[in-house]
Amino acid sequence: MFSEVTERAYAPLVAALYRHPEVKASLHFSGPLLDWLERNRPDVIGDLSDLVRRGQIELLTGGYYEPVLVGIPRRDAVAQIRSLSDRVHAVFGQRPLGAWLTERVWEPHLPAVMAEAGVAYTVHHQREDGSWPYAATDRRSWADNFHTAYVLDALDSYSRLTGDTHIRPAVDKGWSFYRSAFFLDDRIPTYYPRQRFPVDATACAQSLLTLCRFKDVQTACSVANWTIGNMQCPDGHFAYQRRRRGLVKIPYMRWSSAYMYLGLSRLAYSIAGGSSLR
Repeated sequence: MFSEVTERAYAPLVAALYRHPEVKASLHFSGPLLDWLERNRPDVIGDLSDLVRRGQIELLTGGYYEPVLVGIPRRDAVAQIRSLSDRVHAVFGQRPLGAWLTERVWEPHLPAVMAEAGVAYTVHHQREDGSWPYAATDRRSWADNFHTAYVLDALDSYSRLTGDTHIRPAVDKGWSFYRSAFFLDDRIPTYYPRQRFPVDATACAQSLLTLCRFKDVQTACSVANWTIGNMQCPDGHFAYQRRRRGLVKIPYMRWSSAYMYLGLSRLAYSIAGGSSLR
């Protein structure tokens, strides 16, 4: 089986990446497949090693024998992830910081399992200024308001729910960037760092959630007042975007209006003294 799938899939993929150095990718190989390739296809291992050295691919870890991690005991899940990480490091000289989930099966407790096993992909990809790129492995390297906020909220929740404090410096650094880069005059939530336009309804809404999470209720109030005055339409819905040439009033329910109602509700809760809601 390994021989056939290597001939039909893995070897052609690796060869294509080798021919196109401008293409970057994240790849995952199970422990048994990696063992077989090392014994039977050293040419593929050699090409992969070259791709790793030139920074074209990032290798991911996971369960060594491809278990559904939520279906096995925690200690076994941690041990399998560590085993594959050790194997990848031994073969390629690169320790994986990201992970592949078998069949993409997810449960809320998995971040703690991943962290215990040494997976630190998101923290690893934080930039020196505290930002995170929209995408880590292709040209979409910009930072924007609400995707930065998603990362901050997720890391903050993980740290508080698990008691894992080692990521707090990354959270604090990210918060400092977010707060300084995305709020013109401490009230206008920008899409891109320190750029006036566009202003996006999702950025407005998510700003309220993240500002309240980090207890900056005063700025959240200023953002809410600005958004209501500049983005809400006469019928009550919130416009999609405010651009340099005017307001785009498309009434998106999920992207704009419902999200803003959520953000305003969260702000009202914080004003009433419920700042512990996370």
